[in-house]
Amino acid sequence: RGSADLVLGRAPSPAIPGRCGDRLVLPTAQVAPDAKLAGGTVVGEGAFVAEGARVFGSTILPGAVIEPG
Repeated sequence: RGSADLVLGRAPSPAIPGRCGDRLVLPTAQVAPDAKLAGGTVVGEGAFVAEGARVFGSTILPGAVIEPG
């Protein structure tokens, strides 16, 4: 829950300037346009989230792959 609280702006930190919204997608991550990310989800560097995926309140580690659906 700690990383989700940072993304959602509940726990202030200089590492994340202000509220990011429902998710934080790092620059080299790839997220399909119809994937649903919410609840403070963080998508790490080089991670891939496929079409139709639904992720809530999770940290997706660098290089991880979330399959379709």
